[in-house]
Amino acid sequence: MADVRIRFGSLMGAGAPVYAAHPKQTAKFTSSASSQATTVAAEAGDYVTIKAIGGPVAFDIGPAPVAVATSGDVIGDGERMDFGPLQTGDKVAIIDAA
Repeated sequence: MADVRIRFGSLMGAGAPVYAAHPKQTAKFTSSASSQATTVAAEAGDYVTIKAIGGPVAFDIGPAPVAVATSGDVIGDGERMDFGPLQTGDKVAIIDAA
C-alpha cells in the first residue's frame, strides 16, 4: 500500500524541461489491490507526474485506464516518473504492484 500523488500540468515556456509552478489538476490515492483511476483528466499537451511513497505501484495512462498489478510499468517506492504530452481526457490508474 502506497500513497500516490498525481499531478497534471504544463511545462514552463521556452522549452524549459520543468513543470509550471502550479499544477492544473492533482489527485492523491492510497493504492490497494484494486485498480483506481483519477477523476481529473489531462488537457491536450499536459504532462503528468506520478509519485509513489510507501511501496511500488503499477499504473496505466489513457482515456479509460485500468492498472494491472502483474504487468505494465511500475513506479518503485520513493520514485517519481513523468509522462507526456498527453491527450485531452487522459487519466491515470494505479494499483499495488505484485
